[in-house]
Amino acid sequence: FTEAGDEVYFCDTPTREIYKFKYDPQGKLTDKTLFYKMEETDAGGPDGATVDTEGGLWEAQAGNWKVVRHRPSDGKIDYEIKLPFNNPTSCAIGGKDMDTLYITTARHRLSEEERKEQPGAGQLWAVKLPDGLRGTPATFFKG
Repeated sequence: FTEAGDEVYFCDTPTREIYKFKYDPQGKLTDKTLFYKMEETDAGGPDGATVDTEGGLWEAQAGNWKVVRHRPSDGKIDYEIKLPFNNPTSCAIGGKDMDTLYITTARHRLSEEERKEQPGAGQLWAVKLPDGLRGTPATFFKG
């Protein structure tokens, strides 16, 4: 959900696309638009995501070794956090000042060799957001 609660994002991992919908208080989704499509050269797909106070969408790219931030205006990536493991699964913003990006990761599909090469896989990571960016309070689904 956006901070205003009037739009929602859907990360469709199998199609490698992110959609944006208008959302009304009765729970109806309308105006489906393609917000972002991963490049053919990228591995994996979009997974868990969160929104910051500027409306940027932070998205874990499962299987692609990174978390990225999309500009709210056009979906283009304006920040990228490269990770030492290939499978970030989701992210959330928290901390005392709401300026820490927490990243969950998976290791369940990694071979023993890959686990040795990616010792941080399966752990929770914390990364400081770029200056001035903060998280939004949680929006709770009422439906």
